[in-house]
Amino acid sequence: MAEITDAEPTEAGQSLKEITFDAPGTAYLEGPVGAGSSHRRVILQPKPTSDPNDPLNWSFRRKSVHFAIASFFTMLVFALIDIGPVIWQDFEELLHITYPQLNNQYAVNCVSLGLGSIILVPLALKFGRRPIYLLTAMVVLITAIWQAVLRDLANMMAAQVFNGIACAVGWTLVPITITDLFFVHQRGRANAIYQIMSSTGVFLAPVAAGYIADAQGWPWIYWWSAILVAVNLVLFVFAFEETKFSIHTIAGSEIRAPTSAQDIGPINTGDVFKRTELVDPESQFTATTNLSTVPDEIQNWIDHSIPLKSPRQRLALFTTSAGSLSQFLHHIYMPVQVLVSIPAVAYVMIQYSSALVWFTVLATTQSEYLALPPYNFGTTGIGLLNLPPFVGSIFGCIWGGPVSDWSIKFLARRNEGVYEPEMRLYISLLPGILGPVGLFLYGYSVSEGLPWIFPCLGSGLYGFSMSALIPIALTYLTDSYNKILGTALIGVSFAQYMVATIIIFALDPWISSMGLYNTFTVIGCLAVGCNLLCIPMILFGKKWRISCKPQYEKMAAVQFDERGI
Repeated sequence: MAEITDAEPTEAGQSLKEITFDAPGTAYLEGPVGAGSSHRRVILQPKPTSDPNDPLNWSFRRKSVHFAIASFFTMLVFALIDIGPVIWQDFEELLHITYPQLNNQYAVNCVSLGLGSIILVPLALKFGRRPIYLLTAMVVLITAIWQAVLRDLANMMAAQVFNGIACAVGWTLVPITITDLFFVHQRGRANAIYQIMSSTGVFLAPVAAGYIADAQGWPWIYWWSAILVAVNLVLFVFAFEETKFSIHTIAGSEIRAPTSAQDIGPINTGDVFKRTELVDPESQFTATTNLSTVPDEIQNWIDHSIPLKSPRQRLALFTTSAGSLSQFLHHIYMPVQVLVSIPAVAYVMIQYSSALVWFTVLATTQSEYLALPPYNFGTTGIGLLNLPPFVGSIFGCIWGGPVSDWSIKFLARRNEGVYEPEMRLYISLLPGILGPVGLFLYGYSVSEGLPWIFPCLGSGLYGFSMSALIPIALTYLTDSYNKILGTALIGVSFAQYMVATIIIFALDPWISSMGLYNTFTVIGCLAVGCNLLCIPMILFGKKWRISCKPQYEKMAAVQFDERGI
């Protein structure tokens, strides 16, 4: 059911009406271009303000620069998390650190990643994204140097604690930045690009690390990481503006969103960075726009009486939101409440946890078991084993990004222009099945000593599955509960890393007790169960969103900004 007031689309030939849907996340995604027109256009969600400083109103180039800097940082933090297992052989031979000890320090890193999300995201919501990016980039730089010079287990454990806390921004703050910059119909593709950068750090960086370790020695994988992080830090200092925007900060000016076909024209949704053009409603519908120009009709949308921020203001260290200390503390304990009270958040947590845990099992068993006969892979060989899942992840990102965005527009068009977030989950079924198949194949082939191509095929299938399911789940959460996204991501991140920590600590005893084949059989079955939870979400997700609306609105009321993120 929906309540109609004034200003969003109803049907062709009518003026736009404001629709208030019962379910959070349900919204008009397409509507007619103008009266009597048979053409359709995308409705912008969330509505941008009339302030030229609103990041949703930024130009293509400006959005591109900020997204590129944040994505580069994503790649680097995931690389630092995942290059370690490639050189575990060197640690065992040169530093006399055993594989169980290395597993434990990896688990310590996972605990720290969970703690980092609890600490950093509330700070980013309160004080802005920019200071958190600057702080964590400096800490990551220090820990990269620290790992290059350490020579004992105690320093390794300590470095993992600080590295994990700082690297948590890769899981939590970058998705928030995406919601700062992009509209609903663009977020699937933006999240897919984010996932590609994550996959580059997770899968491709270990390949390079293997070659670097063989050619220059294992410390150099961290020295090169430090050099790249230093470059990224310079970019954050001089080129990354604050993307947090509060509609409360504009005093004495009316905040007006585009509300009619005269305000919003057709856009080409094929490009994630595309700037919406404003056209006359009687003009012919077109599907192409010039990315590098802003049309004169932007005057109809943006209030140019609002002054642009100066360069100093754009690069301010803090952008503080109004709110009391108790409101800030809400963001520390509310993530647990969100997890247990909103099914969609619990679903995304399960998807994230499943993807991370089974990948971690793959990465650690590759480093240990494929270094043994009959494979006998060295450091370079272990690194190259990450190529198959990387190739799979590229196809997964396409599936979870452009295909996802296309599918929701197709389904919304068939639903009279109304978009339901569960529409994204239909395409989860294919990767949801292929991922467990890859786990079964990997576990069986390694336990039986089959040729290396078989475990590589299994890991490639899993790479496709993981890289498709994560952006789909993330965008589903973003579209459903954008006003509490930061709080929800804290809960999701913390829970997934706690689950990963438990599994990593238990992995060696588990394999010793059941054997590698039986262990992966159980893991594959668990993955099937987790992945197919998309079916009840498709069937009942909207009903659950309606029933959880009171809790959602109560949580949204204590957020720092009215529009959310």
